[in-house]
Amino acid sequence: MAAHRHSIDIRYGECDQQGVVFNANYLAYVDDAMDHWMRSFGGTAWVETWDVMLKAARVVWHGPATWPERLDVDCGVCRWGRTSFDVAYVVTVAGRPVADVVVTYVSVAAGTSDPVEPPADVVAAMGDTVPVPASHAPR
Repeated sequence: MAAHRHSIDIRYGECDQQGVVFNANYLAYVDDAMDHWMRSFGGTAWVETWDVMLKAARVVWHGPATWPERLDVDCGVCRWGRTSFDVAYVVTVAGRPVADVVVTYVSVAAGTSDPVEPPADVVAAMGDTVPVPASHAPR
């Protein structure tokens, strides 16, 4: 079960010559989902002291998404480290699997690239960890 769901309407210009969403747009979609998720909890007081930076991202595609479909992006933290954490994103269209994405973020002091532990209230707001999508499980 995801901690947060964000829905996105695919725009015509996000599709390639094959008529499917261009692959790079999936990272923009998960970034949008993370942004909306983080805005949803505890106001924005923490933004003055804390931020995140993307360290790594891995995308596994399962099938095409096309205009004018609507994507549902379910996300949740699947791993907590001391100063980093992984967020799993499951992207679907009407329940049909489209992509799984796992992003590793580094927790940093706002305005810097200095690693820090994430604030306890943010960790609590992000909820319990979710399972890693099967497509990202160790082999």
